[in-house]
Amino acid sequence: ICMVLQELRSLQIPRLRQIHKYYQNRTGGPRDELERVWRNVKFDGKVVPFDPAWRVPQAGTLELDFVQVTRPGTGTKPIGAGSFEDFLQNTLKPLAAAEEEGELVAKVRAKSDDFYFSCEQVYRILTILTK
Repeated sequence: ICMVLQELRSLQIPRLRQIHKYYQNRTGGPRDELERVWRNVKFDGKVVPFDPAWRVPQAGTLELDFVQVTRPGTGTKPIGAGSFEDFLQNTLKPLAAAEEEGELVAKVRAKSDDFYFSCEQVYRILTILTK
């Protein structure tokens, strides 16, 4: 999994360069560098900045937040309305009612592996989380 995430991070370099260029020319001057994809990385509890040449060790614990910065392809559609409503009503709302926030977030993450969410759908999920 780590090697796949490392490869995915490297594939996003053109978009990261585009973002970097955009922010360098904004009013107020250049911005501090910010890792946008491979975030909050720790290996065996020690902070590890992204390095494409980093070799994945045979053993240990890697923790990170992976953020996709490229946009979905043209024509990509979010999860269908019926499937989303089913997911919202039968999965997320019961977890929210039981105050199982960790499990709720895990279910959203798992669903986002297979589907995109529209902005409206994300808003509805966040509304459940904030009740």
